Amino acid sequence: MDTSKYIYIRNVDRRQTLDTRIQDRIEPTTKLEMTYDPRPVHTRRVVMPIIDCQKPTKVPMEKTFLYDTQLIFNPGDSAPYYGYANKIDDESKMKNIFFPLQKNGQSKFIPDSKSDLYDNSYLAQHSNTHEMKHHLLFEKSYFPSGHNANINLGTDLFNNHTRQQTKDLK
Repeated sequence: MDTSKYIYIRNVDRRQTLDTRIQDRIEPTTKLEMTYDPRPVHTRRVVMPIIDCQKPTKVPMEKTFLYDTQLIFNPGDSAPYYGYANKIDDESKMKNIFFPLQKNGQSKFIPDSKSDLYDNSYLAQHSNTHEMKHHLLFEKSYFPSGHNANINLGTDLFNNHTRQQTKDLK
């Protein structure tokens, strides 16, 4: 049997899922707000310059949600201005530029005590208990608190020959 006449199509489902994922990355999740850019009216060499020469539009402006980077995906390199303008106060608050430099606590950022900065619960492993193989590792050893001959080493102001003094102890 000659196999050159047959075509084998494989991985169709995988290719289809990849194509849909790529297509989702090209289009925004919702319709973005349109940029309204009115053009100036000519006032020079016009018969009646006080009358507006532009015709009013018959199509109403479409209502869209305010652009938010956390909710709406935008694959383009430019986004609606109002999404940026609404976040200016948040950025200023993060940079702490509302209050000028002063000595009271108002100019400092002091996080809440329930903030992530103070949360150490991820460090403790509550459910994972391991058997210690090296039981002497954390054992505390106690030394007798008797007189130690090394206490009188190096007490002189000058000529402290501690090396020779330790040899003299033996």
